[in-house]
Amino acid sequence: LPTVIELEDNLVPETPENFLITDVSHNSISLEWENISSFDFKTFEILFADEPITQTNFEIIDRYDNSMLASQLATSLEVSSLEINTQYYFKIRARDYNENISLLSEEITIRTCPTDIYGFFAVGQNSSSRLEWTAREQNGNQGFNIYRKISGEDFIMIDSWETNPLLAGSTLPFVNYIYNDFTVVNGEYYEYMLSSVNEQYTEYFYDQTTSCYPEDIFKLYISNLESSIMDSVAFSKNPYATDDFDEYYDIEKEQGTPPEYIYADFYESGWGQNGMSLAQEIHGDYDQFSYYRSWILRISTNQLNDTIRICVSPDYYSSDGKLYIRDLVTGEYTNLTNFDKYYTALNTDYKSFRLYWGNLVPYIIFASQENQIYEAGDELNFEWNIGNRQLIEYLSISIRNDADSVMVADSLDNNTLNYSWIVPDNITIHDANICIDMFTIDGETISNSSPYWLGIVPSEITLENGSGWQMPANPWNSDENFYVEDIFGENAELYLPFVHYTFISVDQFEFGKGYWLYAPEAYNFSHQSSIQKTMIEFPMHTEWNLMVNPHLCSYEPKDLKFRKDDHIYSHHYMVGHDFIPDAVYVYRDGSYIMTDTIEPKESFYIYANIDPVTDLKCQFIPYYHGYGLFHDAAWKIGITASQFDSDDLTAGVSEFAGDSFDFDYDLPEPVPKPFEDGIALYFPKDIQTDTLFIYNRLNCEYKSLLSGTQPETKTWNFELDINQPAPITLTIDLDEIPEDYTANITLDGNSWNELAAGNYIYSFVPGTIGILEGEIIITNNLCSSDENIFTNKLSLGNYPNPFNPETIICYSVPKEGKVELTIFNIKGQRVKKLVRENKKPGYYKIIWNGTDDNNKQVASGVYLYKFSSGKKTINKKMLLLK
Repeated sequence: LPTVIELEDNLVPETPENFLITDVSHNSISLEWENISSFDFKTFEILFADEPITQTNFEIIDRYDNSMLASQLATSLEVSSLEINTQYYFKIRARDYNENISLLSEEITIRTCPTDIYGFFAVGQNSSSRLEWTAREQNGNQGFNIYRKISGEDFIMIDSWETNPLLAGSTLPFVNYIYNDFTVVNGEYYEYMLSSVNEQYTEYFYDQTTSCYPEDIFKLYISNLESSIMDSVAFSKNPYATDDFDEYYDIEKEQGTPPEYIYADFYESGWGQNGMSLAQEIHGDYDQFSYYRSWILRISTNQLNDTIRICVSPDYYSSDGKLYIRDLVTGEYTNLTNFDKYYTALNTDYKSFRLYWGNLVPYIIFASQENQIYEAGDELNFEWNIGNRQLIEYLSISIRNDADSVMVADSLDNNTLNYSWIVPDNITIHDANICIDMFTIDGETISNSSPYWLGIVPSEITLENGSGWQMPANPWNSDENFYVEDIFGENAELYLPFVHYTFISVDQFEFGKGYWLYAPEAYNFSHQSSIQKTMIEFPMHTEWNLMVNPHLCSYEPKDLKFRKDDHIYSHHYMVGHDFIPDAVYVYRDGSYIMTDTIEPKESFYIYANIDPVTDLKCQFIPYYHGYGLFHDAAWKIGITASQFDSDDLTAGVSEFAGDSFDFDYDLPEPVPKPFEDGIALYFPKDIQTDTLFIYNRLNCEYKSLLSGTQPETKTWNFELDINQPAPITLTIDLDEIPEDYTANITLDGNSWNELAAGNYIYSFVPGTIGILEGEIIITNNLCSSDENIFTNKLSLGNYPNPFNPETIICYSVPKEGKVELTIFNIKGQRVKKLVRENKKPGYYKIIWNGTDDNNKQVASGVYLYKFSSGKKTINKKMLLLK
């Protein structure tokens, strides 16, 4: 505001209204008032006195330099430095720049607290709470009341000066009060509050509160066998304690010993200048069933050559957790929950032990080793280290996967740290771990699995299959010459890919190369030779690559890794960055298959969408476990055409797909087969006119969802390429299309109309050879009236997918009723219930933030979400990536 304002002298400023006291303590009060509407004043003035205010007996709290009082927006002020137990009177007024003052407000009065306290705290003990505070000054204080509450409840008075003389007031300064609450139970949080009462029986509550957590405190007793000489130490844990020294939890040991003595302490060498001897040591809180803490116990005695016993107090039960004591000289462990510890004192020097309370278990750390496949006759060597080995009676070693187990060695000494094993013949096991079972001194069995995986196969490997066209791979990584006729029989034909998707005939079957084979008859060839046992890489080029599975184990496409310009990438990364499609093709049983599993001894096709000069290799690590992308479809249909062989295609819709090219959903048709009778069924794309498409033929094509409120159709144009005029069988899978949807399908002039959900088989004779044109039309059969806003079906989806840290789950309810939406993990265990209530027809969205029912974050991985309404249920998958 300006320093000079022209005002009329006869105008009086407004008086602040609703002047009141909102808080009071021993030496301060809080005042509040409503601001006045005019801005023609410079400050507020608060008048106060220790008797009713007259024209002459008051003082003014008039701090023009105080921005709070000088501000025209001021509505409160704290008045401090008051005397305790004193009556004060207050009024307020406003003063303008011409020194005009408003009328005084109504007078308010208050008496300050009768005492000033500090240092109010509580300590949780065994079945009790210890409260302490200091009254620096008291005047007219009759005494204190103590209030207590537990979580979720209100404060209640538990004791009062009126019934407990220890809580009575005093006229002395700096009086220390100690109060023990023996009405608590262990394992519960308690919060305490104090009040004081003056001579007028007015009760004043103090702002500060304190909390504590009573907890079991256990003792170790150290004695001779007759228990005539004894000492003890106490131990526990508490949420309000730390692992460092805590004044109110860690109690120092009194020094001095009688003529005949046993002296015991918990010793902390790093506390203080010379270490610290403790009669009681309490650690910070921890879960003793998952972790453990330890104490150093020292014992000194002059009962030489006598047996000394160490035992735990009888109120300690096995349900309180494991309790071991370890002799730091011999390394011997004793379970104090089952046995007492005995030793013979040979001198008066300290004998040291370590007390362990909690989940102390032996553990194994395996030496690093790469994933590998072993043949019969190989030597399998592995090493490990053991922690807390004295807790182990003996070891057992096996090789295990989810279904099988192979015993390697049993009853090994706990000092064993390595083992060699000659792999016997006639054993086959895959995707397994080295498992070491530890049998403990307490009768427990603890299993440890190697962080690497392995497999075992017989020394003799057999190649066998039926007749016809196949895509085999040589499993023997050796310099031997394998001739086609020796393996696959006379008149067998083996082809290698050549330029522009042509093929050349070869005579030898080599390791690391992908082949097409025509076998006129079934074959069975067995041979003993070296196989590929560890990681190997093969180069790739732009577009289609006929690769080979080099190992005698299967691969899922997600398990493949890639080296691109000397950087290693996962299959997930390569697909997510549009370097490769999420599609691998094999030829089995007379048909191309987009496979989830690449079998041993099998070749496969994979496409590389990379620059021709890029250095790219496919890396095979046996039993490596990758993670894949999930491209969720609302629904899809499949069509298979069969003549001398078969081919198929897939059309579908997804809420995450568009009607143009989607790299994640629109997948390529593999290369033409190397034989004349092969047929090809695909969606043709003109990549010259529609430059978004990178493939000229698609095996899968997904579009956006059909409308849920308006009539709509989706159309897919497809082609069937044949070389022979023989009859064609068409198999149509419409199981997944929604209720009330229909499909019209045409091919080579043939029509199949108004097809509802289900499976259909049709046969026809083509009118020509070459390319036959076809069309798929799916309609939602909605009319445009307002009555069809919601279709009579459930729908479910989520986006984004994969996601981190949250995803939106969308669902529709066709009719009013109870609905449920639940998240499960891949094992089928419930993770979180998201929705369980009645819903009206409509579309709904809910966010899942990756937490379980306890609001704890879940791990990365695949999760299932299940939605049900009435008797109908939909299940879908989603992937959480961190």
